[in-house]
Amino acid sequence: KPNCFQASKSELRDRRAKKPSFITPGGSRLSDLDDDDLVETLRSTAGALASRGGRNKKASSPDDRQKKKGGKEDSGRVGVLFKLTVCQHFMLLFAMLAFGFVAMLLFMPNPIDPVAYQLPPQPPAVGPLAANDRLAAARKLLVGAVRGPESFVFVGEHLFTGTLDGRIVRVHLASEQPELWVRFGPANCSLQKSFSPIRCGRPLGLRRHPSNRSRLLVADAYLGLIDVNLDKRQFQSIIDRSNPIGVTFFDDLDITPDGELVFISEASTRYPLHQLMHQMLEGSSNGRLIMLNMTSGHAATVLEGLSFPNGVQLHPDGQSVLVAETSGFKIIRYYFAGPMAGQTRTFADNLPLGPDNIRLSSDGKHLWVSGSLARLAGLRSSADLMGQRTWLRLAAAKILPGPLLHNMAAGHYGLVLRLAINDGRIVDSLHDTQGKQITHSSEVQDYNGRLFIGTYYGPYLATLDL
Repeated sequence: KPNCFQASKSELRDRRAKKPSFITPGGSRLSDLDDDDLVETLRSTAGALASRGGRNKKASSPDDRQKKKGGKEDSGRVGVLFKLTVCQHFMLLFAMLAFGFVAMLLFMPNPIDPVAYQLPPQPPAVGPLAANDRLAAARKLLVGAVRGPESFVFVGEHLFTGTLDGRIVRVHLASEQPELWVRFGPANCSLQKSFSPIRCGRPLGLRRHPSNRSRLLVADAYLGLIDVNLDKRQFQSIIDRSNPIGVTFFDDLDITPDGELVFISEASTRYPLHQLMHQMLEGSSNGRLIMLNMTSGHAATVLEGLSFPNGVQLHPDGQSVLVAETSGFKIIRYYFAGPMAGQTRTFADNLPLGPDNIRLSSDGKHLWVSGSLARLAGLRSSADLMGQRTWLRLAAAKILPGPLLHNMAAGHYGLVLRLAINDGRIVDSLHDTQGKQITHSSEVQDYNGRLFIGTYYGPYLATLDL
């Protein structure tokens, strides 16, 4: 039957009349027997069931066949207790598997301690946020030649970027040909089985030194802050894991114009980069902003309790720095000098994406905001869906593999924002509504009339004519 348990009243009466399941072969009800008689009845029933299996072993007399026939009838009365339809067998199996799955979830160790949160309503796709497909016209470069060009800097006709396997690569913009420039880890570092990000490093945020343009400062997720001499193709560590400030997950950085102060975002003080999705699913605020004095070498935490602090950009006022909080869907402004020194203000709130790196536009009037997790009104937003459902995030962290979680987080809607640098207003947006070319971005910069778009783990760098 379509419904495994569907039966009419007449069918139930016929079943009871034909097969009195609770009547013993002797005609007594099970409930009327004492313990000794019950044991003896079950023993005789078991013997009758066993006799059915030996009917083909040897010939038997008519009397034996009659006895076996009677035993078969008697055993059938008890055996009906255990008869199930095929559909019921499948339902029983499903129930057992479901019970086992729930038990597994309950007894598996908890990899995260999820925190409930509530985001503001998703921003409407109107005005400067109106849907368009300008981002879908982007063209992918270096496909397969680089993987994970998170951040980049421009030096004349070249672009320098970091890759997933710990390399700094130089790309000639005209020929679009990559060239290995510096490798942080050993020569055998690769994306094969021997690859170790802790040993090989993972360069994320890149910045040119303002007073010495041949120097490149790199925020490496595992190795800390690294100073690269582009002319000599050499590097040295400024902050590593032995530094008292510690290194768990360095992300991005920026430098004051005089080269005196370096601001570094650390996305998490609990989870390293390879446990990125644990931090995202947990939703805790354990990131921080570090300020390093290059003259004294002293590093200190100036902001803590941040929700996955990611991109860092010095404000043109020379007194404040902007920090993007990916999990908070906002950008904050920290004043390190001037009359408001030590204070923090919200620069842009309730953004329609989780901001990644942020960079000043070439004209100095706007802020480019990259990111993922698009959450415009009308879109299905995983961040909004799982905010109060801590159990769902815990289950996902326990059973889903990292690559799948990355793809789910990236989504299928590409979005880039342009904000006014003076007040944080969204003045323009570029969309890829179907995710044909761009589903997420790690950094966006404009250079010589072109927009360059980085990616955290994708095997390409993208460009778009403005």
